[in-house]
Amino acid sequence: MELIDPENLELIEAILLPEPDPPMRMSIGLVDGYPPTDYTDHSDGGAYWEMRQVVGEAPVEGRETVNLLMGLKADGAASMEGAVVSYEYKGDSYRVETTNRFRARKQCGGDD
Repeated sequence: MELIDPENLELIEAILLPEPDPPMRMSIGLVDGYPPTDYTDHSDGGAYWEMRQVVGEAPVEGRETVNLLMGLKADGAASMEGAVVSYEYKGDSYRVETTNRFRARKQCGGDD
């Protein structure tokens, strides 16, 4: 797992989580702080968060759907053009580039 063209941005951790049942968590979004309290302080007592697996160590079965969660640390104005996920399947190596771009400003509505 690596960031594409990061500027002032650090990848703290990348994890996989199974799809929640029932769906109750935002799949794409931004929260302040890591780990996100929406995942850790939920009515399930944190059981959902305990199912996390570190990217690069987690086996994912074919056709299995999982959520990718990235903990990012911005140092002021920051950005990235996407992320690269590398994996192996049946002995072959693959590389997927996401299209999720990220921009952080020092202050909402600011010029940076």
